[in-house]
Amino acid sequence: MKIRTLLTLALAPCALLAQTPQTGEVKAFAQPLEMPTYALNPAETAPVFDCAWSYQRARRSVYPYPLNDNMTRARKPQTYNALYLENQYIKVCVLPEIGGRLFYAQDKTNNYDIFYRQDAIKPANIGMLGAWISGGVEWNVFHHHRNTTHDPVSYKIAANPDGSKTIWLGETELRHRMSWAIGITLRPGKSYIEISGRLINSTQNSNSILYWANAATHANKDYQIIFPQSTQFGMFHCKSSFCHWPITRETYNGTEEYQNNIDASMWAAHPTGNSIFAYDLKDDFIAGYDHGKKAGTVLVGNHHIVKGGKFWSWGPNSGWPTKILTDNAGDYIELMSGAYSDNQPDYNWIYPYEVKTFTQYFYGIRDMGGVVKASKTAAINMAVKDGKILFGVNATQKLDNVRVNILRNGKVVFTKTANVSPANPLVETIPMPEGAASESGLTMTLDDANGKNLLAYTPAKRDPNAKLPDIVRPPLKPCEIENNEECYLVGLRNLQFHNPFINPADYFNEVLKRDPFDTRSNTKMGVYWRERGDPQKAILHLERAIKRQTKDYTRPVDCEATYNLGLVYKDLGETDKAIETLYKATWNYAFNSAANYQLAQIYSRLGDNAAALERLDEAIAYNGRNFSALNLKGAILRRAGNLAEAEKCFAAVLTTDPINYYAECERFLGGGKSDFRKMMADNPEMYLELEIKYIADGFGGTAEELLKYIDAKKPYPTVKMWLAHLADKRGDAADAKKLYAEALALPVGYCNPFRLETAKVLEAAKKYCPENFKIPYYLGNLFYDKQPQKAVECWKEAASLNPQYAMAWRNLGWAYWKHFNEFAKAVECYRKAIELDPSQPIFFEEIDQASEAAHVDVRERFELLRANHKVCEKRY
Repeated sequence: MKIRTLLTLALAPCALLAQTPQTGEVKAFAQPLEMPTYALNPAETAPVFDCAWSYQRARRSVYPYPLNDNMTRARKPQTYNALYLENQYIKVCVLPEIGGRLFYAQDKTNNYDIFYRQDAIKPANIGMLGAWISGGVEWNVFHHHRNTTHDPVSYKIAANPDGSKTIWLGETELRHRMSWAIGITLRPGKSYIEISGRLINSTQNSNSILYWANAATHANKDYQIIFPQSTQFGMFHCKSSFCHWPITRETYNGTEEYQNNIDASMWAAHPTGNSIFAYDLKDDFIAGYDHGKKAGTVLVGNHHIVKGGKFWSWGPNSGWPTKILTDNAGDYIELMSGAYSDNQPDYNWIYPYEVKTFTQYFYGIRDMGGVVKASKTAAINMAVKDGKILFGVNATQKLDNVRVNILRNGKVVFTKTANVSPANPLVETIPMPEGAASESGLTMTLDDANGKNLLAYTPAKRDPNAKLPDIVRPPLKPCEIENNEECYLVGLRNLQFHNPFINPADYFNEVLKRDPFDTRSNTKMGVYWRERGDPQKAILHLERAIKRQTKDYTRPVDCEATYNLGLVYKDLGETDKAIETLYKATWNYAFNSAANYQLAQIYSRLGDNAAALERLDEAIAYNGRNFSALNLKGAILRRAGNLAEAEKCFAAVLTTDPINYYAECERFLGGGKSDFRKMMADNPEMYLELEIKYIADGFGGTAEELLKYIDAKKPYPTVKMWLAHLADKRGDAADAKKLYAEALALPVGYCNPFRLETAKVLEAAKKYCPENFKIPYYLGNLFYDKQPQKAVECWKEAASLNPQYAMAWRNLGWAYWKHFNEFAKAVECYRKAIELDPSQPIFFEEIDQASEAAHVDVRERFELLRANHKVCEKRY
């Protein structure tokens, strides 16, 4: 079936480039971009599992992704598929191959780079998976920095009815299996870049999320960070340190120099690298301004939703930005803007099938000396110096007959009417009003031609002696917290924020020691064990929670436990119990849509489409953004021949989530316009994620078609195993045996099973290949981050079936070192792994750390490294 793209770009890219956009026109095109690039060696084949590993003050989670930290200094030209948007004011370049990074944005009115423009792709070991580059704008979704910041993402280019063009970027991340989409839009006659965000929980679970846009800008001695004047304090990560803003008078984040009245708004004033967040952002912007270049960058968003404002700097004395991360692009600073968050790691909850959206506007300013107020329409500045008032207006569109008023104590003392546009800012210096000695009492307003106020600014003094907010301190141990509710809430907070050093279950279990039927803690432990693949423990806790909630035949106000118990029964195949329990959850508003969708899946798998559609209509009525429900409804209707109604469902999904693989797949299968194959990019894990959704929805045939396609393109162990499992389910034992054998003959490589659904596929493989060591090896990998003890038993079985398999011994070493603190055992396992395969530098790095924990003599450790120096020098 031929794929038809959403937007047909009929002209050759070079021809498009040659055309200068006229007023009111936006160009969108793809063009190869050659950049000097420092090569990455292949990622680690050794899986890196969960551990007490901090990253940006939250838990660093690598698995199931490979650790990609093998940077080199080998520089060569590399060509990237760059996407461009351009109008008469601005040109934007995006690199889908490097995380969808907005690579640069040029203000064409003065040739200023609104964001830091790299002159080389020079990764360093900074990202969650390792490789990370500086520059442009990075989309940090669900975690900062996100896992795939250096990996390709899906994309499409859309032409909109108003003449604007949008580059949509997105993916399904594997850690929580949630999805995100970022739309980058240029509109005719506008100089702002409109950012549309979609944070999509397409799972049955409640999760926590984080979003920050990391906008880098060029920095030098003249560069100033601008927080709104209403910002009284700055704060560090986790709200663990505070300072006055902009003049610091206290030790900040352990650095005593900040006591010395440092102007923290000036990049060059910082004695060291640091992060400062705006505490309780009360205006809709943050900005940066280069007083030497007389240009800057403004980030705008509704501060009630886009609540986070921050900057990060390596500091003027660090060699990282200039020597390690670039060739000659110079220093930079990161201006960061967060939605549904005001700190890092300040995660926010997202419920099953919930979608959170936000909008931001990024644009350049010029010649105005700074900014005191900003919106998506304009930015203004007013500054008093040497007895004069400088005022400036930068507009993001052509505005005729705007009026600037300067007032003193409410009385207009100066007014001017002018035409302004992105290419024609209004900047003037006027004398101070008679009798005025300072900015006190002054106000600046900007009104449109009809007298409607666009922006207004009245200076207000910050209190230099204001008391700093209280810091957030590390939590007490569970046994030290007397109040059960408080103990539960500490556990919940650390579950939400992914604290790398605290197990939230310890707090819930402490409550349950004191009160075995505590509803809240039993619910959380029930969810904990359901998500980790232990249904019996999950049922125990959930039934205890429900027993207390429903005492004396009471309907619970909170049906989280009921909903999750229904999910457990559904996973176990206990259909009658699942239906009964999930219907009970539909009585509760919070879980109505999610529970109805789960019921619809059951009915669809039973072949009762009428009942499925009834439940889906209810799910969609309660949550119109339940894309999973809309997709299932469309899929049922399409298969019934009702193509028009099916298309309405897919259109509803793709209007908000243009990077929705299921909806695009359904359009593709139905012969409609679709970017499906291009979006999937022959990625086996993306096909696996999609086929699992289709199986859950009752469309095993479609799932098998998808797997056969990607299997023919790119053989992958778990793809073949799923094909084998489907063959087994339909009774074709010969095909199942053949496919399982083929799957287990493929290299383990970068295949990292992690989905609980895959556990049953691996267990079924034992029937056909009972002596194959890879089955328990894969199972151990799948379960380690969920049930470490079970993983150890699996790896022991793998090592027993094949004592020569080094990676099983290495994984055992990891578990004994990182989880069980049995360091001597860990060293023994690592020694065995190295004996079998001394070609893996990571084995030596890990045994050295495990040996240190086991108090192995340093000389013995050195001798091991020296004896294998050719391997070790690859890493050290």
